[in-house]
Amino acid sequence: MRTIRQNLGLSFGYNALAIPAAALGLLGEHGPIYAALAMGLSDFSVLGNSLRLAAKLRRDAREAHDPAPESPRNR
Repeated sequence: MRTIRQNLGLSFGYNALAIPAAALGLLGEHGPIYAALAMGLSDFSVLGNSLRLAAKLRRDAREAHDPAPESPRNR
């Protein structure tokens, strides 16, 4: 649930800042380009955050099913 909230916050943050700034002309004549880049950046940040979660879940599942073998020194 934490990752979903992070994804929502990242996406909202990028879009809430860049789109109104572009619409109001605060970013100059290239404002729409910056807004589009911000939207793309928000997509990549959401994707990266979700992939990080998926990797963590796979690692946790692997550790739960396949505990590390004991080393000869621990016997």
